[in-house]
Amino acid sequence: LVKVGDEVSAGDLVCEIEVENLNKELPLATMLIETHEAGYIARLLEPEGRRIAVDRGIAIICDEQEHVTEFDQYERGEGPSPNSGTGAATSGARVFCWQAYVKGPAIPGMG
Repeated sequence: LVKVGDEVSAGDLVCEIEVENLNKELPLATMLIETHEAGYIARLLEPEGRRIAVDRGIAIICDEQEHVTEFDQYERGEGPSPNSGTGAATSGARVFCWQAYVKGPAIPGMG
């Protein structure tokens, strides 16, 4: 849903992810994933159609549009930070990870 250079705000939809086996009532679903931050999409870390784990970084978001091109040559490193890869810049960038929250039974004392 987004491409490199796009500006995003908290609550914007950034991608669709197909998930399998969430529970026995929902063996397959498409989830719409939104960002909780504002910034610019500097790099997409996963190609469309690839199977990835929950909490895997799927994009890098940076604060300023002029920093987007600093991630043209970025290659994912082992660490969680955009600065742990090669070709990374120090521009207030952060990795956007997708997360899934499945509603379950109420937990006493948690509202």
